[in-house]
Amino acid sequence: MRHLTAVLLLAAAPARNGAAVTDKDEIQKSMLMHTLLGAAGQGADARPPAKSNWCAEGPIAGTEVPMLLWRAVFDDGSDASADRLTPVTMGDPLALMSDPDAVEALSSDAKPGDNAPRWLVSLQNGKKTWLFAVYSGRPPAASLGALMQSIIDRKAKALGGFSVDGKSVTIDMPGSN
Repeated sequence: MRHLTAVLLLAAAPARNGAAVTDKDEIQKSMLMHTLLGAAGQGADARPPAKSNWCAEGPIAGTEVPMLLWRAVFDDGSDASADRLTPVTMGDPLALMSDPDAVEALSSDAKPGDNAPRWLVSLQNGKKTWLFAVYSGRPPAASLGALMQSIIDRKAKALGGFSVDGKSVTIDMPGSN
């Protein structure tokens, strides 16, 4: 535990100044590719990058349900480019994940030197992964908190989702949650 505390003290908080993507074509493109490849990878996006640790960054202000923001950091304290937000619970909480869209980075449409890569915000519940938002850049903590509160209140609508069960893959279209 002492090691994780030292890592947290060395790790500077990353800039979270991303903006929600509102262009329907861009959202649809990101969701389609991420859903197809995420289903093929069986929801691998719910884990932090390899050889990283989840470190508590701090509470989220302005939400009805107390929430805690976490970030993935490597052993040297550098940013592992992934965030998660969890409600404070006694048991295992659902975790809202936020990480760069690896599919976009591999795509021929990705522009070299683009300062604001796409970040996807998802929630995994059992074998089901719901995709809730696309951001240009890393989403602000307050935006993640507001989205999680909306999910808890059952007001948020997923953009799509997928589940993998053995050999079958189910892809959910927007509005099916």
